[in-house]
Amino acid sequence: MKLVIVSSFNDLRYVKNLGIDKILVSGFTSVSNFFNKKKIYCYDLNKFHTNELKKKNFLKLQKEYYDIFRNNELCYLLFRNKYLFHFIGLNYLKDIVSKIIKNNNINEIILMGSIKNKLDSDPLIYEIFIGILQNFKVKVNIVDKNKDNTQNQKKNLISRVKNLINEIIIKSEFKITQKENIFLFEKNKLGRKKLKLHLKDNYNLYDYYQINQFSNINLTKIKYNIRNSSSFIKIFLKRYFEEFIKLNKKVINIEKKEFLKLVKKQNIKKIAWFFSPCEVNMFPILIRECFKKNISVLGFQHGGTYGAFNDSNPNTLLNYVNDYELCDIFHSYSKFKIINKKKIFFKKQRTEVKQINFFDNKYIQTQQNKILYVPQIINNFFYPKFSPNSLDFYNKQKEITDVLNSSNLKNREILIKTYNDLSADFIEKYYPIYPYLSFIKNNKKNFKISQAKDLIELVQKEKPGTIILDYISTPLWEIIKFPVNILILK
Repeated sequence: MKLVIVSSFNDLRYVKNLGIDKILVSGFTSVSNFFNKKKIYCYDLNKFHTNELKKKNFLKLQKEYYDIFRNNELCYLLFRNKYLFHFIGLNYLKDIVSKIIKNNNINEIILMGSIKNKLDSDPLIYEIFIGILQNFKVKVNIVDKNKDNTQNQKKNLISRVKNLINEIIIKSEFKITQKENIFLFEKNKLGRKKLKLHLKDNYNLYDYYQINQFSNINLTKIKYNIRNSSSFIKIFLKRYFEEFIKLNKKVINIEKKEFLKLVKKQNIKKIAWFFSPCEVNMFPILIRECFKKNISVLGFQHGGTYGAFNDSNPNTLLNYVNDYELCDIFHSYSKFKIINKKKIFFKKQRTEVKQINFFDNKYIQTQQNKILYVPQIINNFFYPKFSPNSLDFYNKQKEITDVLNSSNLKNREILIKTYNDLSADFIEKYYPIYPYLSFIKNNKKNFKISQAKDLIELVQKEKPGTIILDYISTPLWEIIKFPVNILILK
């Protein structure tokens, strides 16, 4: 019996030619739905992500990942978030595939090469993925029949060039004024825009940018001699992190030295960030240097659930690690108390939460016969978060769509706001509801789909009487000051 792991709509061309002696699985609800619609049964691995399993294992694996960084602050600063969800997903994969092999007498695993793009084209995660499969001591056959790689590489290259050009353009000359000088640690355009709105005219704002000169690790040095270990994933990652620091220690020290020179020369009093400083770049390391020099660091809320969960919730722990620990003042839409976790965090001083009034009242003449639904994305099996699994989430979104499509609402105007990126790759990874929405839209006159970039501008233009959201997130804060009915799935 063969186990076939598919990750793209394009895998259909190969799978159709296989015999019947196979079990087809996918970690992506969109892909599973696609194959089932073609009458080729594909088991959705997300079914294994039950609420009971998450309550039992998620927090345990989250802490196990953080434990990799014990007594290694640099590794922690750079990688505390980068591979967390991959780590949890890969551990789930190891356990579930083991059960499938045992219960179905699997003697060969066929892995479609489309999985590379779905793992963010990250060679480290791909190597660990392959290592997990090979540890089962069954034949592993990797079939790369898709052309997606070249296309994605071109897209990634274009994106990197655009970002570099953009970063070159934003550099500014320092001015001599009475205001304090503040560095913005933000590579994202939207983040910089939001920071400038929050900070307004209180400071002289300057974008700080350093070109990432980190060198890549030769993975072949790491993967051998640790196969067949029950802790294969953890050991592989730990060795990778340690080798990365060894290889890049000189660059890190040079960047720190140059940054501190510039801070002193330009009399920088504060640092501010909008999106969590948890990418693999110098920002978290430089923030740590700011703490040592008593330079204040300001953080800002960029999601909808800060302070919404109790202290034992994995999402709260994530907020501590990625946000609260990397600032002195966290500006939030609500007021709550942060309790330091001494066993995990290196930051000694407490982080203050400061409530901000960012969203003004919005006045529109609503149209009660118009309903706006904002279907949100969900993560997949290989990148699970502490939220409903993508299959359950898709089914709930489908229920909402079916209600909107019912005869009871045939005289209502239904507007669906989707994401701007509607590429096949994005839909396969994060947006399983879109094919169903598109099908309804093509068969219903009162159904419309909008790819508007700005939700606030869309609401001002369309003036819906009711807005439906899937869960608490930034869109809630964006529309909460409008005189509309708001329904939230969860």
